[in-house]
Amino acid sequence: MPLMLKSYRRMGCSPALADVPKVVVDFVRRAVELPEGTLPVYRAERTAKHHRGLVSKQAGVTYDQAKAHGIVE
Repeated sequence: MPLMLKSYRRMGCSPALADVPKVVVDFVRRAVELPEGTLPVYRAERTAKHHRGLVSKQAGVTYDQAKAHGIVE
């Protein structure tokens, strides 16, 4: 989750793990003291979805369904 949070703060969105800049991956890897070459992967999509929700909550992002679908009142 630290990688997703840092990515969101740096990029302003929740990118696919493959789209996270290498500099961000390396920064987070060193910060949490993981071995060189550790890759950002999830074993389960459910975990990734849960982490995206936690990142949105931490960042104070809310989902406006009407706005997302172009519905104007």
